[in-house]
Amino acid sequence: MRIGHIHIDGFGNFGNAPLPAFGEPVTILYGPNEAGKSTLLAFIRMILFGFPMRGAADHFPPRAGGTHGGRIELVTDADERFTVERHRGSKGGPVAITAADGSTVHDAALSSLLGHVPRSTFTSVFAFDLDDLQQLESGDQSGISSRIYSAGTGAARLPLSPPPSPLLVCIP
Repeated sequence: MRIGHIHIDGFGNFGNAPLPAFGEPVTILYGPNEAGKSTLLAFIRMILFGFPMRGAADHFPPRAGGTHGGRIELVTDADERFTVERHRGSKGGPVAITAADGSTVHDAALSSLLGHVPRSTFTSVFAFDLDDLQQLESGDQSGISSRIYSAGTGAARLPLSPPPSPLLVCIP
């Protein structure tokens, strides 16, 4: 599974913002401070796993207008396309999944689309930023190398069936 397209309705400084498709198995975002890298990473995590129910200040309220949330197109290894849409609401926000033909898919399919990867694994292996890397012990360079290697290889050593392709590496 990989991310195809992203459309942010309203999230942080993004409002009504379609983003270019992620064409490669690993996407590295880089840019100056305050460019929106961490905001985009948080958006992806919240659309796929839900908005946190506590800490409203950490939810990146939409400052550029729009409804708080958006949608992400997921593309399977068989080139099937699904749109996952979520907006902030109770219990992490309601999620809607639509197949390419416009049919509605039960929200329980999201876990399957993500390879049954829990949020913690997704955050530590498939979509991480420099702060996540710095949480590793500073003297343990093999931990950083292992995490980057896992992202580049799709973390084939994880007991997932099938393992999802890496989605995003965010570097400031």
